[in-house]
Amino acid sequence: KFWESKMLKVNRAMEQLISSQTFANNHCEYNSIIDRITHNTKTIKESIVYDTEGIDESLVDFKRIFKYVDDWTGYEIMCNEILVHSSELPVSQYIVFAKKLQDSLQSKFAGKRFVIYLCVKKDFIELRFHTYRKNEGLWLNDNLNEYDNPILCFLGENEYLY
Repeated sequence: KFWESKMLKVNRAMEQLISSQTFANNHCEYNSIIDRITHNTKTIKESIVYDTEGIDESLVDFKRIFKYVDDWTGYEIMCNEILVHSSELPVSQYIVFAKKLQDSLQSKFAGKRFVIYLCVKKDFIELRFHTYRKNEGLWLNDNLNEYDNPILCFLGENEYLY
């Protein structure tokens, strides 16, 4: 099973969801989603954030933000939440989508490494990502089974995470 590799972590709920799918002829056009995310992602201070509104870095009150989040990873996760309707991204494409999004972000931001999360809600997928910082680690707890919703955490081939 691919999800038992070091590249990927899933909880039981996601494993059941993936296992129940047939993977034949279930193609989707997710490249436009990846292009939109990559195009709208930029550097703000020490973070990489998804921004469709043109954030003016000089107006961001980081002192206030860090009262609510612990670190740069928390700030990125807060900014980098994208909702995708489940009809736009079939379960059979989750892993490929996560890898291609990670590749696209790492290509745009050379030297940065990203972790991609997919959390399945009722009719949509909550997509989040953050730059991996060794001193901050991953956003979610190591035991993904603590979460009820199906969750996929794509680490990729980034040996620094293992």
